[in-house]
Amino acid sequence: VRRWIPAAVWMTQVKELALLRRSDASFYGEKLTLAGIGLVAPPLLSTLFSLFGLRFPVAVPLVASLLAAVALFLLPNLDIRGKAKAARVEFNHVLTGFIDLVALERRAGSGPRQALENAARVGRGQWVFDRLAEGFTQSSVDGRPPWHVLRAMSECLGVPELSVLATILAFSCQPPLPVYHHLRGHPPRPP
Repeated sequence: VRRWIPAAVWMTQVKELALLRRSDASFYGEKLTLAGIGLVAPPLLSTLFSLFGLRFPVAVPLVASLLAAVALFLLPNLDIRGKAKAARVEFNHVLTGFIDLVALERRAGSGPRQALENAARVGRGQWVFDRLAEGFTQSSVDGRPPWHVLRAMSECLGVPELSVLATILAFSCQPPLPVYHHLRGHPPRPP
């Protein structure tokens, strides 16, 4: 299988599932349901055609059934990859606005944690801002610096721009670094 089909088609894409907030159970449930449909549909169609006088050899629905099951089993992987790519593009666009808000908060005198939390609060209702706000709330509870959350999210979601932001904010705790200029000078690049 590895020789003929690219790994992105048949391997579970953990970062993509995390980005889309999709559980492994629902992902594999969809894969198995589609594979089941692929197994059952060709024999049913063959039976339906035989009622109208069109008969196929037994091998035709059997081979079609196996091919359809494999193709439909792999289909969710392609779907997830496309949706995750679109979500990353959206994430990067929204992150640009978030960075601007953080820069303005820092320029107004807010500390790093407060700037991040205030910026995330402004965009409530938008999934990227909500995701960031959840991470900052969790970091407050855990007692971790918010840039650790940004790095972890960067790794988990496959969004390297979050890691760049985390590095800038970690350096911002070392006064008197002009964080506003660093944040404005490093907007995320689209993938």
